[in-house]
Amino acid sequence: MKILMIGSGGREHALIKKLLESPKCTKLYCAPGNGGISRDAELVNIGVMDKENMVKTAETYHVPVLLRESVDGLNIHPDGIYVDVTFGGGGHSREILSRLSKKGHLYSFDQDADAEQNICEIGGNGEKPENFTFVRSNFRYLSNWLRYYGVEQIDGLLGDLGVSSHHFDDEQRGFSFRFDAPLDMRMNKRAGRTAADILREYDEEKLANMFYLYGELKNSRKIAAAIVNTCFLSEPQDIFPQ
Repeated sequence: MKILMIGSGGREHALIKKLLESPKCTKLYCAPGNGGISRDAELVNIGVMDKENMVKTAETYHVPVLLRESVDGLNIHPDGIYVDVTFGGGGHSREILSRLSKKGHLYSFDQDADAEQNICEIGGNGEKPENFTFVRSNFRYLSNWLRYYGVEQIDGLLGDLGVSSHHFDDEQRGFSFRFDAPLDMRMNKRAGRTAADILREYDEEKLANMFYLYGELKNSRKIAAAIVNTCFLSEPQDIFPQ
């Protein structure tokens, strides 16, 4: 089984290292940035972005980088079973589906309701292809859902990890410094707590640990102390002056 991962954050590194431990993972293809993890698998530098070959997905949502190069790395078998764990604007899923026969099948995961709205674009004619299944879930539950659909083995998996341009461009999501908006930052808007809730509820030590483990910030304790010592005038975003 071939697995393609794009992204280089702390969580992504942990996931990649876990994948390398699987005997079913014969090759792990990574975009530039995932250095130092090629000990147990073949690490392939996919290359430099070719702007002329970039394909735009659902309007204003996201433009996948290295689209064709990424899917080429999966070496698609027309009758195979594939998984896109980060559906987003549907760009990677659409490219994979274009290389599958009617016997092949693609399962695409995304927990974001905004991404789910792009399903209608996946077939090109406003209809969802019969060999495509969208799963409204975080891919941490991948094995559970594949078991639910009766899938025992897949031929390849693609993950474009991290925040998409859509999240930065939508001011209501709270990911960008460009907008004076509520500090939301939820990848799944159906989830409970927002980033603002966390800043209100976490103590200094818990904030520092979170910034260090997930944000990889060496000065996490100073940042946490500054947040805790700041008086919230109205909304938590006020601690970040424009």
